[in-house]
Amino acid sequence: MPHFDEKEDLDAYLLRFERFATAQEWPEEQWALNLSLCLKGESLRVYSRLPPDDSQDYQKLKKALLKRFQFTEEGFRQKFRRERPKKGETSIQYMARLENYMARWLEMGGINKTFEEFSDLMLREQFLNVCSKELALFLREHDCKTSKALSELADKYLEAHHRDLEKCVKSFQPNQGNGKKPDGNPTVRNTKPKLWTLVKTETRVQP
Repeated sequence: MPHFDEKEDLDAYLLRFERFATAQEWPEEQWALNLSLCLKGESLRVYSRLPPDDSQDYQKLKKALLKRFQFTEEGFRQKFRRERPKKGETSIQYMARLENYMARWLEMGGINKTFEEFSDLMLREQFLNVCSKELALFLREHDCKTSKALSELADKYLEAHHRDLEKCVKSFQPNQGNGKKPDGNPTVRNTKPKLWTLVKTETRVQP
């Protein structure tokens, strides 16, 4: 493995390292030490500043490196939500990239890959997605780790500002192209003939 160049994408480098380590059948207990041999400059300083036990834990070392180079939980969440296929990228490659962003998002958030924790993450995501920008920003700044903690903090915010949750959500823009009114009922189209059509018919010259 070549040394990590800080001009490169750290996330892509770590993914390459993990695949190389897996192909070499290295025990994960050796990954941190082997990765440290590929570091230099600021990345090596991050490694050297870790407590001895943490420096031997690959997951903790990886998390410390990602944070130092501005790869955060929120950054990976945004990448997962907003990233689009790149020129020449196949569907398989794009899906693999999304999978990596999600894995990093969960790792940086300290979320175990269990159904319960993943479900709780989705609940928090959905709640934040409908909140107003102001409320969502406040909640994200406090980094609530459970949906219960998030909802309790949201209620405290609303109580302090004398607001109802209904008034602190994003405005809904109904789909104008689905043939329905905002209340969900089908739009009744005017099927009466236009006036000019009637006039034209009545004034037609008879033979």
